Amino acid sequence: PEQARIVFIELIQENITNVIGPLFSKSLAAVEDLVKANMSVFALTNNKNLAKKGIWIFGIDPQEQTERILNFSINEGTQKLAALLPQNAYGLLLFQSITDFMEINSFSLERVEFYENSIVSQEQAAKKISQGFDKYEKYLKDIEENSEDESLINIEKIEKPFDNVFIAASGQSLTVLASQLQYNNVDPNKVQFLG
Repeated sequence: PEQARIVFIELIQENITNVIGPLFSKSLAAVEDLVKANMSVFALTNNKNLAKKGIWIFGIDPQEQTERILNFSINEGTQKLAALLPQNAYGLLLFQSITDFMEINSFSLERVEFYENSIVSQEQAAKKISQGFDKYEKYLKDIEENSEDESLINIEKIEKPFDNVFIAASGQSLTVLASQLQYNNVDPNKVQFLG
């Protein structure tokens, strides 16, 4: 952000009136007060809150992405969702998008866990959201082992806790969350990982 502000001031001094950039919302926030009436700034961010006269937002819309992912899930015939979201403004925006989508569609948000930007927090969130999958996997194993036995009647039916898990992460965070889900019995062959 500091460098973006320095460069933006230089552009103003050179009478530049059309700017493509800055790239991120923090950098745009650092220069927004410098945008003059005769300027057009085409910012490569998805933060619509920074759009105003002279500032145009050209980034990927996370709400639209979330709706497309959830529509895909509905088209696949699944209806129970869990979500792993970052504990920040972006995560809260996605949570609101998911909640809004649920109100309109026949979809159920079973569980939500927020995680911090640390491996320990991500491991804890994945473990917490995975609760019940150990019992579900045992139930499936019991069914398989007793498939030709009359004792199936005595096996208590256990529902899969959720059909999909929406993971709002990338890079190392995604690696940690996805591996911890599997470690805690959330099998990607039985649960669709979305994100």
